[in-house]
Amino acid sequence: DALPISKLMKAQEKLDCQLSSWYDTFRRVTFKTEVIPLPEEFVQYLHEDGIVVADDGQESDVEDDDSDGWDTEVTEVQRFPELEQSIVEAISRLGGTVLPKLNWSAPRDATWLSSLECRKPSEIFMLLKASDFVAHDLSCPFEQCEDANMITRPDQYSLVLRRWHTLSDGMEFRCFVWDNQLIAISQRDYTAYFPFLAHLMFDIERSIHRFFVDSIQNRFTQPNFAFDVYIDRPPRLRVWLLDFNPWGACTDTLLFSWQDLELLSDQPKSTDASSELAGSDLEAGSRDRIREELISNKHELGFVTRILHSEESVRPSPLHMYRLPTDALDLSNSEAIQHFVDQVRNFPSQH
Repeated sequence: DALPISKLMKAQEKLDCQLSSWYDTFRRVTFKTEVIPLPEEFVQYLHEDGIVVADDGQESDVEDDDSDGWDTEVTEVQRFPELEQSIVEAISRLGGTVLPKLNWSAPRDATWLSSLECRKPSEIFMLLKASDFVAHDLSCPFEQCEDANMITRPDQYSLVLRRWHTLSDGMEFRCFVWDNQLIAISQRDYTAYFPFLAHLMFDIERSIHRFFVDSIQNRFTQPNFAFDVYIDRPPRLRVWLLDFNPWGACTDTLLFSWQDLELLSDQPKSTDASSELAGSDLEAGSRDRIREELISNKHELGFVTRILHSEESVRPSPLHMYRLPTDALDLSNSEAIQHFVDQVRNFPSQH
């Protein structure tokens, strides 16, 4: 979904969305967190191919997918004792279980390998090594910024450990802010229909708006952004800040489109080339029709909310492409293992 605004995201906007950049300001309204600066040798370790982690002094090797299994040298397990000790102490202070992430991304795409609920450094290292989301943070975090040629990486990579909380399904929302005004709220998980949401939205919308005015508005460093929240189930309905996201193509607009958000923000239509390309799909009549639909659904407090209202409106999960590799699934039963062994035995005679 193209970004139909003339002002493309700048690197500073993304830098401001690092948890380490905003945590101190908003620690009162978010989950307890510890940020551990990563040594450069560990950052380099994350860049390397393959998953090799040490667990309580025991070596565990998962070879690179590109290996053919023949005459392969065993990769030496790397240890980071000072970092591991810092992680152990942080996990203890956070209650014994944590959710790990890098500067921006949690390794949600690696949950086929292990739960995000981590209790020890080796579990964290394995998730970070297996995650494409984390790899993107490391290799090209600013590729969608207009000044990407000016910066290639943040000054400091950090491991973010958040106290683990078991969250109720369906109670996460993404909120979109333009010029420090809340303009849209979307159900965060669009892969499931939650029948109870429709009955709670009156209270949820007011809770989110009150939270925005009291805790977020004019306090974040950027005027245009998105923020994610979790709301405790009734009767509490307490709102918790989860994360900030830049107003840019790297942010999923969920049940909205960027065109919707442009119209809701009342931005003047740009005439520059990038905006013309992004807006070419919308003729004037179509834009007016969408604008009228959005206005008709606008809340009295000035924003539009979208949730799923039926099973038929459920969308596929974007994480499906990151599920367990098929070769690992194939080796999950004895017949497949025997077939694999037979293939290996016959390999030298095949040409």
